[in-house]
Amino acid sequence: MQSIEEKEIILPGTKVLKDMMMKRVGIVRSKELLEAQKNWLLQLHLHDVRKLDNYRIQSISNYFMYVVASLITEAALRRTESRGGHFRSDFPFEDDENWRRKMIVQRGKEGVAIHHQHVETAHIT
Repeated sequence: MQSIEEKEIILPGTKVLKDMMMKRVGIVRSKELLEAQKNWLLQLHLHDVRKLDNYRIQSISNYFMYVVASLITEAALRRTESRGGHFRSDFPFEDDENWRRKMIVQRGKEGVAIHHQHVETAHIT
């Protein structure tokens, strides 16, 4: 029986990712910090990984942490308002007209795609 050689995806450690996400995409956000995080993630070439079949489980887990971080960063960059627990210093107010909807972010072969769905809300009086 021939064994399959396990590969590794080389990325900075998860502590580095957590620290960078907290620093740049944490509670207080700005366009400059979000773009810095997006550019940092882009230089890691996450899209170059095509098949995960032969990679070690830990490598796959780390890879998906970075993919999720890139999706969160992209969504935060596109959301030009402050809402809930997140504050955009460059957009300090809520914007119900443009943002009271569900944002669905997906990464596919063509890149990141963002879709919106209307959210029904009930006001308590």
